This record gives sequence, structure tokens and C-alpha cells, in this order.
Amino acid sequence: MMADPTENLRKLLQNDPNLPTFPDHIRKILALLAQGDTPLNDIGREIEKDPVLALRLVRLSNSAAYGQTREVNSLARALAVVGLGQVKTVVAGFASVDVCERFLGDSRFDWREFWAHCGAAAFIARSLAERLDLRLEGAEFLGGLLHDIGYLALAKADAKRFREAADEAVERHGFFADGLSRRFGVDLVTAGDVLAEVSQLANETRQIILHVHDPNGAPEDLRPLVSVVSLANEFAHLSGFTFFRGSAEVEIVVHKLPSWRILTALRPEMGGWDLTRLLFDLEREQAASQDFVRVSRST
Repeated sequence: MMADPTENLRKLLQNDPNLPTFPDHIRKILALLAQGDTPLNDIGREIEKDPVLALRLVRLSNSAAYGQTREVNSLARALAVVGLGQVKTVVAGFASVDVCERFLGDSRFDWREFWAHCGAAAFIARSLAERLDLRLEGAEFLGGLLHDIGYLALAKADAKRFREAADEAVERHGFFADGLSRRFGVDLVTAGDVLAEVSQLANETRQIILHVHDPNGAPEDLRPLVSVVSLANEFAHLSGFTFFRGSAEVEIVVHKLPSWRILTALRPEMGGWDLTRLLFDLEREQAASQDFVRVSRST
């Protein structure tokens, strides 16, 4: 009997010592932030125990996205600039990029486009949630950042086949995802869900990974969350943050997207949105996402 490629992938990931999981101190910081009433000084003292994280927050607060006229030179000031409401998602985002990079190790593949796309999806999702007054508590940000982790799973499984699929996408002007599925016998959604499963990611994040391209299939209570990330993913592509799809032409008709229809049923005022203006307004989120990616991938 031929081995099941999905089961082979699951076993390979389960046996990996660098499986993506948050370190204990990151979990503690996130728990303090989740309480909502933890004094700022207590949060700062915990973050200071991780000098790299503290430095990243200071660097991010000085980025163009936050528009500070004077240099931010302390963690306390950085926390005030970023805002405690956003610090939780930013810390989780930094940690996610860290653990994924360690998981991949020396993959000999340039992941800048991947993180640029995922970062854009994360920040656009957060902006959409705010515009729609959906209290998603940062799940949309983390979901945007991790929605495409199927790429990470397959790169870890076989870096050589992964690079071959990338080369083919460029040479034949085709879709990277299609080439990966042919080579590995596992599609990106399945690969991403396997990695999410063995990494014990929250169910809401798994549902985003599973249904980001078909939010109608998500559980009803999570459909708005999945739709926000799904729409953010499409807006990221429209804005030019596209991860290695070759030069294949893709027409995106926003009003026909399942995510748009789900969200307009929930918030009818969306029907009156000027999409051209919206994409222009989202430029600030895209700038923030690129600052986030730049800072998260440096020490």
C-alpha cells in the first residue's frame, strides 16, 4: 500500500525538535496582556527580560507607521506609542515569525515576499475588524500572519522540492501553490492544518488556515473572523503583496468574494464602501506591516 503523503508529513513534523510553539516567557507576557488590568510597569518589566523583543518594540514605535516626531528611546514610551491594545498582537506576531524562522532553519530560500504578504494580511485584517467594529481580540492579526503556513510545512518537509516548485512557477508563469501540490501530493491547506495541529494552535487559527479561501465552510460562529482574514488576504494581493505566484494573471472581483458577501450580510454599511478609496486608506496598514516584517526579522 502506498504511504499517505499527509500522514508522512504529520510524522515528520511531529518528530521535529523545532516545532513552532511559543516560549514560556512569551506565553507569560501574552497572559499578562490578556488580563487587561495589568499595570504597564509590570508588563514592561516582563518584556525587558527579553532584550530582543524590547528592542523590536522600540524600533517598531520609531517606524514611519507610527509617525513620531521625536525619537522613542525607552520601552515604556514604545508601549505607549504602540498602545497596549496592539502590543498583544504585535508581541504574538514577533514570536510567530521567530519560531517559524527557527523551525525552517537554513532553508536556502528567500522568505521576504512570504512575510511581506502575511504581514500585510495581518495588518489589513486588523484594520477591517476595527472598521466593522468586530471585537476579534487580535485573532484576526495572528490569523492573517499564519494563514499560509502550509508553505512552511512543505519547505520543512523537502527544501529541494520546494525550490523546484518555485523555479517552475517563475519559468512557466504559473501558480507556486499548484506546483507544490503536484510535487508533494498534499495541498497547502492540508499542509497548513497539519502544522497547526501538531503545533497545537488555537482552533480559531486552524479554522482560518482551513477556510481562508472558502469562509462559507468555516463554523458559523467563526465565519466573521475567517471572512475578515480572507478579505484581508485578497486585499493584500490587490495591493501587490503577493507571495510567489509567478506572473499568472489573477482577477479579483471583490463584490463576488464569499468573504465580502458574508461580511456585508453582517454589516450592510459595507455595501456603500468605495473600494478604491478603501485600498488607498489601507496604505498606512501596508506601511505598518512592512515595518513590522523588517523589525521582526532583525535583532
